[in-house]
Amino acid sequence: MSRKEVGVYLTIVVLLCGLLLAAFIGDRMNHEQHAAAERLAAESGLGHIRSRLEVNLHGDVQLVKGLVSLIATRPHITQNEFARAAKPLFEGGSNLRNIGAAPDMVMRMMYPMAGNEKAIGLDFRKTPGQFETADRARTTGHLILAGPLKLVQGGNGIIGRLPVFVEDKHGSRRFWGLISAVIDADRLFQNSGLLDENNPLEIAIRGKDGRGSQGEVFFGRPELFDTDPVLADIALPNGSWQIAAVPRGGWPTQAENKRLLRTLLLVIGLLILLPLFALARSLGALVHAQKRIVSEQGRLLATLENTPNVAVQWYDRAGRVIYWNLASEKLFGWTSAEVVGKTLDQIILTREQTQQFTELLRLVAETGDPQHQTDTEIRHRDGSARIISSTLFSIPGDAEPIFVCMDVDVTDRKQAEQELKQSKDQLAIILNATTESIFHVDENGIILAINEIGAQRVQKEPQDMIGKCAFDYFPPEVAAGRRESLAEVFRTGKEIRTEDTRNDRFYALSYYPVIGSDGKAGSVVVYAADITERRLNQLRLEHLLAEQKTILENDLIGIVTVKDRNIVWANPAFERMLGYGPGELVGTPTSRNYPSDEAYQAFGNAAYPVLSAGKIYRTQFEQVRKDGRHIWLDVSGANLESETGESLWGFIDITERKHAEIALEEQKNFLTTILENEPECVKVIGADGKLLQMNAAGLSMLEAGSVAEVNERGLIDYVMPEHRIPFKNLSYRIFRGETGVLEFEVRGKQGTRRWLETHAAPLRNTAGKITYLLGVTRDVTRRREAEERLSMALKGADLAMTDWHIPSDMLYFGEGWTKLLGYQADELPPHPSSLARLIRPEDALYSRDILIRHLKGETPYIEAEVRMQHKDGHWVWVLARGMAVERSADGRAVRVTGTAMDISSRKQAESEIARLSQWNELLLNSAGEGIYGVDRNGRCTFINPAALAILGFSKEEVLGKNQHIIFHHHHKDGTPYPSEDCPIFKTLHDGIRRGVEDAFIRKNGEVFPVQLTVTPMHENGQIVGVEAVFQDIAQRKEMEEELIRLATTDSLTGMANRRHFIEQLEMELAHFIRFGQPTALLMVDIDHFKSVNDTYGHATGDIVLRHFAELAGQRLRRVDLLGRLGGEEFGILLPGTDSAGAKLFAERFRNYVADTPAQSGDGPIPFTISIGIAMFDSRDEAADSIMARADMALYRAKAGGRNRVELSRQHKEVPS
Repeated sequence: MSRKEVGVYLTIVVLLCGLLLAAFIGDRMNHEQHAAAERLAAESGLGHIRSRLEVNLHGDVQLVKGLVSLIATRPHITQNEFARAAKPLFEGGSNLRNIGAAPDMVMRMMYPMAGNEKAIGLDFRKTPGQFETADRARTTGHLILAGPLKLVQGGNGIIGRLPVFVEDKHGSRRFWGLISAVIDADRLFQNSGLLDENNPLEIAIRGKDGRGSQGEVFFGRPELFDTDPVLADIALPNGSWQIAAVPRGGWPTQAENKRLLRTLLLVIGLLILLPLFALARSLGALVHAQKRIVSEQGRLLATLENTPNVAVQWYDRAGRVIYWNLASEKLFGWTSAEVVGKTLDQIILTREQTQQFTELLRLVAETGDPQHQTDTEIRHRDGSARIISSTLFSIPGDAEPIFVCMDVDVTDRKQAEQELKQSKDQLAIILNATTESIFHVDENGIILAINEIGAQRVQKEPQDMIGKCAFDYFPPEVAAGRRESLAEVFRTGKEIRTEDTRNDRFYALSYYPVIGSDGKAGSVVVYAADITERRLNQLRLEHLLAEQKTILENDLIGIVTVKDRNIVWANPAFERMLGYGPGELVGTPTSRNYPSDEAYQAFGNAAYPVLSAGKIYRTQFEQVRKDGRHIWLDVSGANLESETGESLWGFIDITERKHAEIALEEQKNFLTTILENEPECVKVIGADGKLLQMNAAGLSMLEAGSVAEVNERGLIDYVMPEHRIPFKNLSYRIFRGETGVLEFEVRGKQGTRRWLETHAAPLRNTAGKITYLLGVTRDVTRRREAEERLSMALKGADLAMTDWHIPSDMLYFGEGWTKLLGYQADELPPHPSSLARLIRPEDALYSRDILIRHLKGETPYIEAEVRMQHKDGHWVWVLARGMAVERSADGRAVRVTGTAMDISSRKQAESEIARLSQWNELLLNSAGEGIYGVDRNGRCTFINPAALAILGFSKEEVLGKNQHIIFHHHHKDGTPYPSEDCPIFKTLHDGIRRGVEDAFIRKNGEVFPVQLTVTPMHENGQIVGVEAVFQDIAQRKEMEEELIRLATTDSLTGMANRRHFIEQLEMELAHFIRFGQPTALLMVDIDHFKSVNDTYGHATGDIVLRHFAELAGQRLRRVDLLGRLGGEEFGILLPGTDSAGAKLFAERFRNYVADTPAQSGDGPIPFTISIGIAMFDSRDEAADSIMARADMALYRAKAGGRNRVELSRQHKEVPS
């Protein structure tokens, strides 16, 4: 063994002893540190839970304390008022279950009442189980918390008794009673996180009824207190609870990372020792290894020389060739002797390639990673281009690394790839050049290739169909047939042809197998041609052949074939039409049958261009028979052979029809002349309602220029809307075969309205079918206007007429009596007694007196309102008017005429108005709300006594005056109130009913709040005024403001309570997230406050709390917020303050508090505070996150000796 090896082994022994000692010490320290970390984590988690539990409990207590203050100011509160005041306390996530009020120790009020009715009437003084805590609350004057207790309704509850004291008129405090609140303990524990299954701590709480560590365990396992737990106290108004926590599963007996640490130490030791062992062993092996390296280099060079397909070169750092194998000589054309010692740019590479190669050398030298280069073009010594792929890497050398480059010639492969691509492109061009579908499929129908036509037929893109099953694109029945054909080709290896149809198209399919090297079909190319036109032409041809046979053999249609305008063949029917014998026409020119050369030339010029275009020519023309008679024929012709010019013609004799048409045309012209000169409208309408014909008189009535103009708008649109249905019904009747008469109103195109009377009748065709409507219409506008004026006069009168001839004592009754009393004229005897017996007895004397006075000439006319009996027995109010129209020379009445009008509706309305007026006046006078009316000009039209009493005005001071000027002219803050902003004037303007809170002004100038409801009053659809109903809500507003104050303020210190503080914290967090303004939260705790309470008493503790609130108020800005979060824990919110500013403020405030002791009857009481600061962070999703970080900072401040300020380490220390 050499001296170097001995020295190495002695060093190993010394290091081994040192490592064992270090491992023992490290293991011990790791165990102690882990135990301390576990306890610190448990204390942190417990502190967070304690804070939440204390805050939630005190928050519920603070809510109830608000009710105490309310009752102290309103000792005569009712159940409804109590329920309204208590209801908001149950909103917002409180843990309250119910709240009761017990004046004089007897439960009188409860919220919620449902489920708690049995508690009403409970006397605490007569209930032994309840009296002790109730009496303690009365005698101590403080809140007493009892429980948690099992509740009869189920669950657990914490019962709080709060005494209520009121002051009498002499200022003495008197015990009013108790507020009893039940806090749902289960919900409290849930909201405080005690029931969270993910909580890593096991929790237990003792101190039932506030007895602290001496009390009974009411949450968790009692034995938990015997396992060395982390402890904390929860301050209660009448004592405390003690909360304990240990990790779930107990404290760990050893560090979790014990094995990891020991393994790590072992690894470190081995890492230190093993290299030394290796060094010792390597000394002897070094020479041997060097000999082997030389040997291996020889073998490597021999291998490289015999590698035919890989060109290998070695380079130094400057890029000079060190080694050049035979494959390199073949690839580049240069021998090893020619290139060794030279750089590549001197023999092969271009300047750009040299730069790239130099860059690759640099990358390999710096990173040690191989570098790859593909598809590089180089030049052979003979000038030919070669394409290579290269890999460059380094291997160790004697002094510096050797760079090895391995090149592979890919020229042939690249050429093959290019040729393959060109072949594919050419195939695609060929496939897409055809007009038919071609696709290449395997045995399962999977598409290997498809041209664009094939993809277009199924509305797809070719690239989207590759790899898909071709049969999925066809209907099931088509796919099934094609699948069988494909299977047959693969089975037989022979091509087949089939036809099928889909979507009304016909296809011819050819299946060509692609034979593989094994002689079997490996795939199939399918060629699908669209043969739809060919099949349809075939069907047409078959149909034409059948028709041809029928036509040629018919007796009615003449058929000829013509070539060069000479008849080649004619059927018997054509020969008979022109009076020729069989065969006489064959070979004759067609010109002999025309009445003139002009007609012959005109027909040829018109027909043969059409035939040359491959179309059918149709017309009607005149021909001359053999006997010289002229006949009319309907002719159709088409080319038979375009090359020979032979054509086929068919003829039908229409001579009789033509003569009838001519006669009909003459008759039509005759009738048209008559119609156009007819002064009345004559029109013809089709079954579809369209106007077919109308003479000038009718068009003038519609103010239209033509029939087309009428149809463009629609005849029915000229008819007034109310007459359109009768107009349509008349049309329906006519087309059913009836006749009819209708009067209706139209509006012309220029807007003129006319009344028309139309007489309508059906027009039938030769088959007797009704096809048209014929109407004759005249303008009856003047007659209608006269009739309407007369009708309006008669209807307007609505009178029953009488005519009394006194000398003959005959009384004539007109037709109006039928409508008035139900009697026909002949049912009433023509005698005055007939009228007298119909008058109600109570009215008879009164009406008789009026009649006699007029007959004597004492009155100018007769007018009386009497009740007369209808024929069916009911009584009708009648207004009777009349006068003597004829008198004798001595002035006696000879003839009296009169009228009677039914006024029952008016009398009934008057009675109803009187009743409603009396009822409304009663309602107005008895209503507790103020009610008044306002007309369109804002003047008061009525006002009830309640409104006058509230406002302090008399009725005379308000009625007829502008109410806005009198008691509505200013806002509550004294600013002017423009009338256009007033809800009363807004409703007068838009008619919308409104309910608002507003302010009125009493006569003495006092402004008071009102609940105002404004309702529009309508008459005949128009707004004529509004009704305003208002209530004095001053007392309600005061109560609401007091409730808001009580719900948001801590009653002891006057600062924000926990709930209000957290609400503001959430709002400030939202503001921070939106605008990014820096904001700080300070959690403040009074140090050793429990000892202050224990030493001086709770009253002195309250003085300290109030003194702290006063000191904070002196230091805070108006934008800052101070809140009491529980017991002696407070929160301070500093908007717009960064971490440096928050830290500066906290230090100054801490010093200020320490220098300013509280003053009490026992002398000055110095105290200090601890402060934890948390800055708002964009990762904060809720207020809980910020409070948790501030609480952790506060915990560190207290753990560090108290009277300190600590800044949160942001999210790193938030307990998980």
